Amino acid sequence: MLKKKYLTLTIMTILLIEQTYALENIEQNIIAYNNLATFDSSNLFGNDRNIDLSRFQIQNYVNPGKYPVNIMLNEQDIGQADVLFDHLDSNQSAVLCLDQVLIKKLNVTEEKLKKLPNKDCLLIKDIDSEAYYIFDKANLSLKLSIPQIYIIERPLGYVDPSLFNMGVTSGFLGYSFNYNKSNNTENKYLALFGGINLQGWYFRHSGSFTSNNSGLGNYISSQNVLYKDITKINSRLNLGQFNTNNYNLDSLPILGVQLASDIDMLPWSQRYYAPEIENVAQTNALIKIYQNGQKIYEKTVPAGPFKIRDLTSYTDGDLILEINETGGEKRIFTLPFQNNMNLLKKGRINYSIAAGQYLYQQRTSHDYVFQSNFNYGLTNHMTGIFGINSSRDFYSILLGSAISSAVGSVNFQVEAQKSTIFNEDHNGKKYSINYRYNWKKQNLTFNSDYTYYNHDYNSLSNHLYLRNNKDYFSSNLNFIYSYNLKNTYGFYLSKSFKNSNYGYINFGYRDNTYWDDNKNYQQYIASYNNYYKKISYNLNITKTAYSNNNDDLSLYLSLSIPLQWKNKNFYLNNYIQHDHKNDQTSLNSQLFGYLGSNNELNYSLGVQQNFNNSDNSSFVGFANYRLPETSLSSTINHSNQDTQYSISANGAIVAHPYGISLTNASPETYTIIHAKDAKGANVENAWGVKVDRFGNAIYPHNTPYTINTITLNPANLPLNISLASNQTQVIPRKYSAQLALFDSVKTSNILLTITSKILHKLPIGSQLFNDQHQVIGVLGPTQQVIIDDESALAHPMHLAWGDQENEFCSIPPLKVEDAKPNNMNEFKIINVECK
Repeated sequence: MLKKKYLTLTIMTILLIEQTYALENIEQNIIAYNNLATFDSSNLFGNDRNIDLSRFQIQNYVNPGKYPVNIMLNEQDIGQADVLFDHLDSNQSAVLCLDQVLIKKLNVTEEKLKKLPNKDCLLIKDIDSEAYYIFDKANLSLKLSIPQIYIIERPLGYVDPSLFNMGVTSGFLGYSFNYNKSNNTENKYLALFGGINLQGWYFRHSGSFTSNNSGLGNYISSQNVLYKDITKINSRLNLGQFNTNNYNLDSLPILGVQLASDIDMLPWSQRYYAPEIENVAQTNALIKIYQNGQKIYEKTVPAGPFKIRDLTSYTDGDLILEINETGGEKRIFTLPFQNNMNLLKKGRINYSIAAGQYLYQQRTSHDYVFQSNFNYGLTNHMTGIFGINSSRDFYSILLGSAISSAVGSVNFQVEAQKSTIFNEDHNGKKYSINYRYNWKKQNLTFNSDYTYYNHDYNSLSNHLYLRNNKDYFSSNLNFIYSYNLKNTYGFYLSKSFKNSNYGYINFGYRDNTYWDDNKNYQQYIASYNNYYKKISYNLNITKTAYSNNNDDLSLYLSLSIPLQWKNKNFYLNNYIQHDHKNDQTSLNSQLFGYLGSNNELNYSLGVQQNFNNSDNSSFVGFANYRLPETSLSSTINHSNQDTQYSISANGAIVAHPYGISLTNASPETYTIIHAKDAKGANVENAWGVKVDRFGNAIYPHNTPYTINTITLNPANLPLNISLASNQTQVIPRKYSAQLALFDSVKTSNILLTITSKILHKLPIGSQLFNDQHQVIGVLGPTQQVIIDDESALAHPMHLAWGDQENEFCSIPPLKVEDAKPNNMNEFKIINVECK
């Protein structure tokens, strides 16, 4: 019996070894089969089909060299880079070289870096045997998979601050001009915006001319400020004339200095509030977080306690935490969540500190101002708020908090101030509360706020107004509507229906009372929006009690009908409005749409009929045309009583290392594009912007401290111009001018049609060599070869379809002048005989 057991065990072991060996052989054969493709040359055209096709036998063959690629690391986009492929192992194809620049971009841990071989080019397997990459040559994308344990954990949207680019030296002058003329009045307005960027310092200026008669009047400067990033503390320094940037205090125009945090320097997942989520995984677990039925987060965590710190949510609704354990166990938790604009992530600080002289337009007062405020994330659901205002005869302190709870979000603030004005002392108090709740199940949003001011309360803005009124001020609407305010209360309600056929409604109410007036000043707004098939409509009712005792009731009904003609979409917009106070009703019907290959022209044409004591009809029109160099607009309103028209222009002139360029928008943070010989190429996502005849263009819409992809569309380029790459990426600092260089290749635009008496039909794939034995083209199925370099035509060439002595033919030198195309949008075809 024992012998049988041993015999059985021996036979099973032998069978197992044989099976394992067979499986290994099969696996190796599969690998070899997947990497080796055999081409049968007998399927090609031609009499002699003995053609060398060995270069096509390696699947996903990569030539040595550098490639500009977009990199995905463990399914996360980490941006673009130039990567090197070289012959580093036994593979016939070149493999990825992990140099020091690429290793740094991959955020490999310090511990792992110390264990890596000390050589210029590492293989992906040097990091870990489980690591691998997939290179897509067609789309120039590189996907890498590296065990997460060897990668430094970064929050979503993280960009290495060392990559924040201060840009190049540049300057610009932007403008916004408007001329308006009617029978009785003439108005002119010109606003100027300027900037100079130099070595990480950014100067910005803004001001305007305003006139109600001939000429432009006096120039009023509103901003002259020098900016400098302080990246280590995610902040920016302001020096000069500017408006203070505060989170909960009045914004004031000063001549002075400010240091304030900038959340845009943080990864996008850290900029806005979302709670930290803590729990425990029993095994290596897949964590998923859902909100309103959509997955907003996914991550694999090891066994033990874990924290999710890089969650971001821009809306309201309960968070559903799903823990998927390795063994299949699933645990689900519900976390109530109501967003709040003043909430910060736990431990996060937003702050601003400013000091300087109070300004009104170009005049400097004798009042010095100091402002400081801090918001700090105290807990997962509470943020503390603190602020100070100080000036001559004025001091105030503000305390508050922002809270998120299952029953809504609340902001509460208390401000106490002491001031002396006109030799009278004032001890003011202000109490404010704001409540917001989003009931997702019912698609209902409710907002309300209430603020109480005691009789002595004065804001810093009003205090400075009263001190300087005799010297500097004529009127101030903000002062008129806020001085002596006692209570202000309002709420807003928005409701949509699960059945979209019912549309959605909005209702708002505002009530103000003043210490020196017994009347309540109220405003009601109600609206209903819906659509029928493709037709949308809106009904709006507004009633307002103004502070000048003029009450008003307004009714508004609009109807928008989409139309189409020759693949162009446009809309017929109609509305009727009734003004109860003036007993006036107006009816307006306009056709609105876009024209041009890039929708660079938008327009509206229509008629308006007014019904009142004297009926009046008018023709109305509007047009805006975005040229690459400027944006032009015009309006007209003609009736039997009056004619009004206007003309406006917007744009900027930009000076940069490659010359001077015009653009149709005033830039703030922008990219200078230079692509030699690429005139006419469209800049994607920049309405109407094209590369000019000098090879330059301005992309005016950069987002600071994040990866921006700049793309040129080569569709309008001549056939003899090609781009080595039509995409690049920049990571700009705010206000900086980036430089994006695109290499263009100018070719000869020549197409050779080759015939030969040696063979009736030359084999497809035959290679054309120049006199230096370099491949300059491959024969296609139409017996044609594209020639990129026309200089090759001046020397003998030969066409080879094998490696035998009789498997080639020769082409004599051709006249270069005969090969120059007359039209760069068409190929120049030259018939040649190969002997």
